[in-house]
Amino acid sequence: MDPHLQEPSNAGEPLPLASDPISLLRVVVGYDPADRQNIIAVADLLASEFCSELLIVNALSPVPSMLGVVGQTPESISARMEELRASLETDLRRRGVTVPFKVLVDRDSPANALVTTTRKYKADLLLVGTHGRYGLDQFLLGSVSQSVVGRVDCPVLVLGPQFEPRSNLFQTILFASDLDSTGRASAQYAAQLAVRFCGDLLLLHVISEKPHAEGRMREWVEDNQTRKLNALVAPEVLGECNHRALIAYGKPAQEILAAADLRRADLIVLGARKPHLMDDHASWSVLTEVLRNARCPVLIVSS
Repeated sequence: MDPHLQEPSNAGEPLPLASDPISLLRVVVGYDPADRQNIIAVADLLASEFCSELLIVNALSPVPSMLGVVGQTPESISARMEELRASLETDLRRRGVTVPFKVLVDRDSPANALVTTTRKYKADLLLVGTHGRYGLDQFLLGSVSQSVVGRVDCPVLVLGPQFEPRSNLFQTILFASDLDSTGRASAQYAAQLAVRFCGDLLLLHVISEKPHAEGRMREWVEDNQTRKLNALVAPEVLGECNHRALIAYGKPAQEILAAADLRRADLIVLGARKPHLMDDHASWSVLTEVLRNARCPVLIVSS
């Protein structure tokens, strides 16, 4: 699997302990007024479920006209930011946001504004959209959603360009793991969400090639991988939700997306490692392909 989906190996460690129920007191939301993915509707649903406060962030990136080149002053810049904040607040109320929210306008790049706000308020979740750039565009411009992963201490929920709103919120959760490096933190998070929403948990591992020998050899391989998948989650947590382990063969991104479509997953959960330089510019990675093509939200949980 792709290195984006890796977490440190836990070979030799004791069985996982049950993690605490998920609490989302503060949710940071990256907001673009165009909002093609209707991210505000998803944020409102989540906040209603978890009694969260929404921190809506919009970035006003510094440009020469804002730095005094064309007569701009600090006062005029501040006035422009306040005007934008008030406009966004009016827009959100018009959209019918029902939970407590606060609008923050930051004079920085979108990624830095989101990371700074998430850290400052010790947010429990960061919710962002992604344009799903391809090839040269992504290599040159990068991805805001991927650049924040690993820079914040909370999970990142991403709505991609293919996102299709659904009436069910996380009723079927697909967790995918590279078993060479486990994914215990993300597996525990996925399981706790399944318990919270009384949903179904699907645990997926993708093997690049089928065993050369069919029959008993393939059965042994799949049984072994299934045991490893189930071992990522505390038994008492698995006992509280419907769960099933899935073994697939092929390219990881394609199989994750195929499983999500076939099972009508409402959420894909992936683990993430500490990012490397230019990760957010890599259009060929498994994470990039999943974010670009998933019809449901993708939750990225750092180790």
